[in-house]
Amino acid sequence: MRFETGTWKKIEYIFSTLLCIILAGLMLFLTYQQAAHAWSGTEGYHSDVLAYMKEVKGIDSGYSFPYPIMFWLITLVHLILPIEWATAVVLTVLQCASFVLLRHYFHKHIFRAASIGKSGWQQAFATLAAFGVLFYSMIFVYNHPFPGLRFYYMGVFSPNPFHNATYMAARPSSIICVFLFADLLQEYEKRVPLKTTVVFCISLLLATMTKPSFTIVLCGAAGLIMLYRLLKNRFATWKNTLLLGCAFLPTFADLLYQFGGVFSGLDSKGQEAGIGFGLFQVWREYCDNYAVAIILMIFFPLVVFFFQFRKVLTNTLYRFGWQMYGMSLAMFIILYEKGFRAVDANFSWGYMIGAFFLVMSSVLVLLEDTVKADRHSWKLLIQWGAFGLHVACGIFYFLMIILGGSYY
Repeated sequence: MRFETGTWKKIEYIFSTLLCIILAGLMLFLTYQQAAHAWSGTEGYHSDVLAYMKEVKGIDSGYSFPYPIMFWLITLVHLILPIEWATAVVLTVLQCASFVLLRHYFHKHIFRAASIGKSGWQQAFATLAAFGVLFYSMIFVYNHPFPGLRFYYMGVFSPNPFHNATYMAARPSSIICVFLFADLLQEYEKRVPLKTTVVFCISLLLATMTKPSFTIVLCGAAGLIMLYRLLKNRFATWKNTLLLGCAFLPTFADLLYQFGGVFSGLDSKGQEAGIGFGLFQVWREYCDNYAVAIILMIFFPLVVFFFQFRKVLTNTLYRFGWQMYGMSLAMFIILYEKGFRAVDANFSWGYMIGAFFLVMSSVLVLLEDTVKADRHSWKLLIQWGAFGLHVACGIFYFLMIILGGSYY
């Protein structure tokens, strides 16, 4: 049966809406169970959400959260709903917003890059891929840990840690940031577009005020890129570099405030706070084989890189995905938070964020290749098979968690 273009668009829209409803239902159930079990003190549905709810209620949790966006949203919804439902609704809406944004950018980028019309099946396939990115996880085998690993998640980690509320809350604004900055990287040396720069500035500040782990990774990678380009051009582009750098100033001001309270002096238990330096200082607490852990996390991007390594030179977003991942990996290997929170491996959040955007950019590169008819199907099959393996593990991992199992 052959559908007209308009019919395909309607089918894709219905398909997208259905996926969004499914995602909303799953996330609402999971986040409510996490919040309800944490608030009542009952076993099961382990998550980080109790400290966040205490913060909203004005109860001392022993932690400091100088990044208020998620807490403001929950407080607002809490005016009409109990704290458990308010938390679940906010997190569900934000996760659905992530799906809507991914769908939007996937449609926009693959068809712009491929220079083709918006075919209905291609739109639907891009939508399904965007949905899959939100369920991508580390590779694991149930009840059979890989050599050198003690847990499924801890030590390996996942781009989708469903137990951490602030991570999920920061994702919509961070998605906007990455796509906008990739666009800016392509043109800021010639001209700095005001609208794109202002929106990037605002979204970066919002992401920072939701979870600064993303910002540390993005700013670290962006700073090195801009410095390298400035030196390569022998400072000929210093004006435009300075103009783009101004977009980071509000975020830097907020980071100074956040870090001043979290990473200096003494923590809430009277122990030394601050940032420590040491190779694998925290990672070794959960993992004995770092190479295996890395492969299990980014097996799919590695497969895509094997077939598409030349795209690193031509695709700015894909290159930036690898640059962000490299920065996040280096930070997690070298840095750790001192005090009683050292075992929380808080720099792993940045590592997972870097992995998420590496996966996202790898999927986009693969989508662009897929919509072109002149590509070798067996290569595409291998790459999509690797992605499917991660998503299948992610769905199984999500089912374990939604049924009350531990995220470890």
